[in-house]
Amino acid sequence: MSKTASTCALIIIIAVALFSTACDKKVVVTTGVPAITGTVSVDSGSGGVVAQAYVSVDGTRLIPVVAVNNETLDISDYGSSGEYMWSSTWHKDRLHAVPGDSCMLHVYQSDGEAKTDAQVIPHIPRVTSPDTGFVLAKSQSLSVTWVATAGVDRYQIEFRLHYYYGNYDDFSLDTTIVVPAGSSTYTLPGSVIFPSYVDSVTYGYCDIYTTAETGPNIGRESDGNVTGKGCGYFFTTSADEMQCSIGSHYMAPHSERPASQRPSARQFVERKKALLANQ
Repeated sequence: MSKTASTCALIIIIAVALFSTACDKKVVVTTGVPAITGTVSVDSGSGGVVAQAYVSVDGTRLIPVVAVNNETLDISDYGSSGEYMWSSTWHKDRLHAVPGDSCMLHVYQSDGEAKTDAQVIPHIPRVTSPDTGFVLAKSQSLSVTWVATAGVDRYQIEFRLHYYYGNYDDFSLDTTIVVPAGSSTYTLPGSVIFPSYVDSVTYGYCDIYTTAETGPNIGRESDGNVTGKGCGYFFTTSADEMQCSIGSHYMAPHSERPASQRPSARQFVERKKALLANQ
């Protein structure tokens, strides 16, 4: 091979090497800011008043550290959501907080902190009626009354009911109603509970979850309350539960009924994210 040909071949090899290196070069994605949705939820179960925290973080360059006030949360799950981008979820099942406490969410990242304004945990909206001895008759509307509390932005009333009618056909309903702050009662119409084809009710039950909520009305308002390196929402809730019978004092055997359980902090966040996705 001539000297000229050798020189040309060397140039070609170097050019190919440089081109290959340029193609393989990784570029860190830095556009946009992390999307954050989190809550602190208070429940008043048999174990006393318990506060839970749950936070979803999408789009960080590295796995962050997440805290409510000065309590670091535990990581629930994480995974890659793109080249050098991560999504993660965080929780704490027994946060040191009670109704009336002020909470602030912090997401500490490699390239900056995201934080929220302070949200006060609302006091539990104690349900005063119906009581556990109440029996809802066919075609009757179901009224729920609770003790209104200060500093609440809205209430959510969730009805989960199931009953048998006629020749043991069954009917189920799971619906959530949002009512404004200052409210202390809501009535679910009998026409919703008992459709026209329901002739005679045998027995059933209704679980009622009344939740006070403070913070952005996610899915219905566009403004979030996260500042710094991130955008999104942080809200607080507290809940009370009541159960009544339908058609008869006789309740369905425990094996036929789902376990009665108030929505968890994780379920609250997942529902809010679903509302955003459906906008």
